[in-house]
Amino acid sequence: MSKHSVVALENDWLGIAKATPEQWVQITRAMSYYINLDKVEGLQERCERVLDNLDILQPCEGCVPEGFTDELELSIIRKFRIHYRMAVTLAAAMLGGWDQSMIDVVVEPSYDDTSTIVVVHTERHRVLRMVYRKAWNFEYDSLETMLAEVQEDASLIAELWKEV
Repeated sequence: MSKHSVVALENDWLGIAKATPEQWVQITRAMSYYINLDKVEGLQERCERVLDNLDILQPCEGCVPEGFTDELELSIIRKFRIHYRMAVTLAAAMLGGWDQSMIDVVVEPSYDDTSTIVVVHTERHRVLRMVYRKAWNFEYDSLETMLAEVQEDASLIAELWKEV
């Protein structure tokens, strides 16, 4: 049993408390750049910070879970940016720690149609990934699903990033 698996979390919809050590390493590596995880002290705080940021990706009735609907377009942007920012962070790690500060995730949100997500190298003006997805069905039902999808996108981004 991993050290963090004993942490009690109120709303652990992803099962982070039961993550294997390998899964925890993947999660924290993927989230580190997006939420400055390296500056968070303590296991409980790290788990809570991760879940607070991933809450927008939990299964729900609409585009985003309740509580995120006040600024719907901004919430949709946040929903996609979290996923693709994690993928960029993992892609940078795959490539030996490349500088990801010049990679941006641009989202043109839509709550009733398809959103456009573009991962772009801003210095070289090169698209590393372009995806059209509906916010309505962009969610994770498990930690394994999330990690697999983020890893798949990271691999695709890394392949094109090598060519830049």
